[in-house]
Amino acid sequence: RYRVKTVIGADDYATMHEILTRRLRRGLDEQNLPDLLVVDGGRGQLGVALAVMQDLGLHDLAVIGISKPRTERRKGDRSATDKLVLPNLKEPIRLRSGHPALRLLQHVRDEAHGHAVRYHRQVRSKTTLQSVLEAVPGLGPSRRKVLLRQLGSAESVADATVDQLMAVPGIGPGLARRIQAAFRV
Repeated sequence: RYRVKTVIGADDYATMHEILTRRLRRGLDEQNLPDLLVVDGGRGQLGVALAVMQDLGLHDLAVIGISKPRTERRKGDRSATDKLVLPNLKEPIRLRSGHPALRLLQHVRDEAHGHAVRYHRQVRSKTTLQSVLEAVPGLGPSRRKVLLRQLGSAESVADATVDQLMAVPGIGPGLARRIQAAFRV
């Protein structure tokens, strides 16, 4: 899992470039490169992966893109399957629906995508809970730190009773009620 550091906003290509650069650079440093790099996307995403590999001098790493048949389905072709995009082939490969190789690649893609979505939601949830704490009047940075350290997480703070909140040094009954009210909105 990677937290994007340099890309601001929704830029899939830039995000992919940053993450692949970090992953492959670490793989080079640790001598732990993948046998096959599977990219979720078509020609454009594959191009980003190839550019990163070229920048890092990785010419022997196998890479493949897998893209959904959105265009074909919009045109009415309901039987279209995912396309496999390879660097040196002009036309994508279409395996029949249910082909074991296609199913394996689809499963890898879907699992990675699901993992990324869950991680993104987790990060966003933590950020949201942290910002709720920052908005509580009378709960400054040092009390917030003590509160989080003693209860373990923002989620635990959100679930805490007034008595549990008051057990934290520096948190009185009024502040405990304000903290609890902030999460009940």
